[in-house]
Amino acid sequence: MNQVNFAQTIIEQSQNYPNKFAYRDGYTDLTYQELGIRIRQVAGGLRQRGLRAGDAVILVMEDTVDWPVTFLACVYSGMVPVTMSVRLPHDLFWRIANFVDAKLVVVDDSVAQGFTD
Repeated sequence: MNQVNFAQTIIEQSQNYPNKFAYRDGYTDLTYQELGIRIRQVAGGLRQRGLRAGDAVILVMEDTVDWPVTFLACVYSGMVPVTMSVRLPHDLFWRIANFVDAKLVVVDDSVAQGFTD
């Protein structure tokens, strides 16, 4: 059975329209070509940190272009992105993180205060 990786499919299909905007957040415009590059860069960084396919990665991020890039980098690498609200109470956040055995927590600078253990 052939497994399809959603992020890989986006990267492959984006080659047909590399200069079209993939994401805009009011600060950054990201083309499909740039999206593919950033997905691969973030995926490489995750692997350099020792993460492997199947590892849970929690994302606590604002709605910027960094969110889909990080989410798709996890999918591209076979990791499990677990998205959480930036408004989640920290005690509940840590219980969920422990429950899913998260190997990494990615937190935006804008919401990082209070997320250290």
